[in-house]
Amino acid sequence: KSSWAANHPQKLPIASSDSYIEKIAAKKKISYEEAFKQNYDAAVEDMKKQVGKLTKKPKDFIWDQVNLKREERVQIHQRLDPTHRVVYVVFKVPLSECLCRHSVRAREGGRVVDEARIRKLAEMTRFPEAGKEPFFKTIALTHPDWGKK
Repeated sequence: KSSWAANHPQKLPIASSDSYIEKIAAKKKISYEEAFKQNYDAAVEDMKKQVGKLTKKPKDFIWDQVNLKREERVQIHQRLDPTHRVVYVVFKVPLSECLCRHSVRAREGGRVVDEARIRKLAEMTRFPEAGKEPFFKTIALTHPDWGKK
């Protein structure tokens, strides 16, 4: 998600908890995983502040967050400027692929979280449904190799 958002051709502003966690990790000289465990709630609050500022402007932005519940998405829609068109970008990635990528990140010293959290998020994920939520469109990204594992 974060790579997709950062490489978006329009270079839109991004609201994300990752930037907060990365700052804390660097400041305290700890791993991303440690900073995530210690500061997750504060990171989410920081992201909500970022979103609050962005929703007041009639400009596009990316909200980079995993697994928002339908009720949370409804609350978001209520906060948006009437000119915003909501496009959900979902990544339909098999759990096996997520775990494989996660293990590569761990070996390379990248951003990792507890594997149990990944499994729980995969189990809980509910994608937006047309007709049940007010959005312009959904873009579901997949990769041809993902189904072959």
